[in-house]
Amino acid sequence: MIVISGQYGMNDLKTDLQTMYNKAGVKDEGVMFLFTDGQITNERFLVYINDLLSSGDISDLYAPEDKDVLRSIKQFIRLLFKYLVEQGVKKIFFFEKK
Repeated sequence: MIVISGQYGMNDLKTDLQTMYNKAGVKDEGVMFLFTDGQITNERFLVYINDLLSSGDISDLYAPEDKDVLRSIKQFIRLLFKYLVEQGVKKIFFFEKK
């Protein structure tokens, strides 16, 4: 749960958004993002919220070195799927080990 106070700043928002992306994208957990206009302590929050809602891509959410790692993983996955399609694979199943 994110609690916003008068001291809540941009770094806090970025950290909380990174945590939310990690839960939703990596851990495959359900997340809910509830944000009211009364919780906007910095006008720049609106830029992040707009990016989140319009594309899901928040430009400076991660440090450049982290983005390089994410791009490499994304490129690897694209190449892997391209290879599998070329090999005639029609279905891919993902299993989670618990």
